[in-house]
Amino acid sequence: MSEPTSQGAQPEWTDVLETAVEQLLDVLQVGLFVLDAEDRFVAYRAGRFELAVPPDTFLGRRISEVFPPVLADRFVGAAREARSRRIEVRIAYAMDVGASHRSYEASFVATRDGGAVVEVRDVSERARDEEAKNARERVFRALIERATDVLYVLDRDFVVRFWSPGATAALGWGADEAVGRQGLEYVHPDDTARMQPPPPQTPGAVLELEYRVRHKDGSYRLLSARVRDMLGDPDVAGIIVNARDVTEQR
Repeated sequence: MSEPTSQGAQPEWTDVLETAVEQLLDVLQVGLFVLDAEDRFVAYRAGRFELAVPPDTFLGRRISEVFPPVLADRFVGAAREARSRRIEVRIAYAMDVGASHRSYEASFVATRDGGAVVEVRDVSERARDEEAKNARERVFRALIERATDVLYVLDRDFVVRFWSPGATAALGWGADEAVGRQGLEYVHPDDTARMQPPPPQTPGAVLELEYRVRHKDGSYRLLSARVRDMLGDPDVAGIIVNARDVTEQR
């Protein structure tokens, strides 16, 4: 049987663990902060994580002495909940760092001595991407709500996922009636065979065709449509149909 590890070997393993933590922080780009039972910052490890303020402005100080009142209250509340419920508590917050506005996510976990460890991630790039996507969606919706053309989006099973105000004006069916239903239900039986999306190997391809669609009043309207396969685009994930009512022109 091997001899138990001696106490003198512990510093060596401590050094190995310290190095491993630093390497992990370099890869994950997170900051770790240790709070005592009074919410005072007593230690930190940052690796490549960019600190919002220099260490001498927070080490040895309570959360309430470092951050603005509103933000400090959220941090203190998260630390208190983590201690009382013995769970991980996550919050998202933003703050100005120099000339830039940064977004963060923080995770609070209680320690055995009544303190807490806080893991902080800078998610500014992700937040900017999400805001840019949301802005595009707002512009898109503003445009289609003002458009007079028939516009709707189908999933790969031809189920309606979006129905524009222009489609309602032209065909009578409201979005609450159309969304979730099979799109081919509205197409004239003699035209359904031609209602096929572009081949999957040609993402973004456009199919132009004319077909008859049933109006809510029971009549059929002739639509001239451009059908674009956007199933491979994660922002759309659908088949976009943009059409005009040309019934009166035939």
